[in-house]
Amino acid sequence: MEFRSLLRILLHRWWLLVPVFVLTFGSAVAFTYSQERVYQSTATYLVKPSPGFADEIFTALNMVARQPEIAETYAQLALSRSVRAEANEMLEVTPEELRTLKVSSRLVPGTTLIELSVESTDPQLAADYTAVLGASLIDYLNDVYEVFELVLIDPAVVGTTPVRPNVPLNLLLGAAIALVAAVGVGFLAETLRSSTPGQPQTEIVDRESWAYNHTYFMLRLSEEMSRTRRTGRPVAVGVMNVNHGRALEGPAPRQRAEAIRRIATLLNTHVRTEDVVARLDDWTFGLLLVDTDEKEAMDLIEGMRARLSVPVLGSTDRGEAIRVHPAAGLSAFKGNETVSDVELVERARRALHQAELVPVGKTAAFSSIGAAGAS
Repeated sequence: MEFRSLLRILLHRWWLLVPVFVLTFGSAVAFTYSQERVYQSTATYLVKPSPGFADEIFTALNMVARQPEIAETYAQLALSRSVRAEANEMLEVTPEELRTLKVSSRLVPGTTLIELSVESTDPQLAADYTAVLGASLIDYLNDVYEVFELVLIDPAVVGTTPVRPNVPLNLLLGAAIALVAAVGVGFLAETLRSSTPGQPQTEIVDRESWAYNHTYFMLRLSEEMSRTRRTGRPVAVGVMNVNHGRALEGPAPRQRAEAIRRIATLLNTHVRTEDVVARLDDWTFGLLLVDTDEKEAMDLIEGMRARLSVPVLGSTDRGEAIRVHPAAGLSAFKGNETVSDVELVERARRALHQAELVPVGKTAAFSSIGAAGAS
């Protein structure tokens, strides 16, 4: 969709977009801050040969290097019922506190380091339980395995930052979802409004090209001609056949629609904000150029016609490039003639017929086609 059309819809529906955004983002904020803060404490231990087995140190090292499952076994023992039961007794943990604890133990890949982690809504309890659990594990291993011992490397500390919820990430995702929801509701409302039965006059945009449609073009032309009669400032109308040479009749419907859309976009980029580009029929675009006399309109339209002949607008199913060579006609109005909006467009179409006599197309003005062409 053309950026100006997108911006127009958003500005037109701001009263709907803002409440949707605020409601959605507010829900994300409320959900985030309603969750309990969960803190984590971690202690690191090293599995190493026991000093009491100095004579067998090389054998022990070979065992650790060749059999990492020994260290993995130690990591899993930290989660055993017997080790945790001793830790619960040492710390005198209540059943309510125990339900808030989440214990994990893992072997750091490629090492004999074991990490014990405890999560809790109470950061002090998490740190204390991590330390007691590690002490309980050491006591248990000293009684079972004499070749290896567990050495504390990094003790557990009291966490100051919760690991859940991730407040910055939640708020960022909430804002993104709120923005998408607001824009989606705005487009849905615009689509439903434009498709409401009994209100076809509210549609001003051609759905295939995203340019303005014929009805809106004639309305604006009538308004500008009325202003010209009051102020004397000229207005010019251009009519451009973008299928001169029938280049758009070969591609498939989808490829043809894409080419038409690109043509409308290119035309819009070469006119001023107050000018109007509209699709009058299948192959014809209308150009309403305000405060523009015939000479200025001729330069503008010829420039646009030449620029449309340069880019490739797509390709056919056979890979052939789609290029157009438009023909255009124009008619200017100074306010001193008794002519209607329909007649002014018809004059531009007569000039277009003259321009279509040239195989590669050109731009022709109604004033220059002669009495025969004007009659």
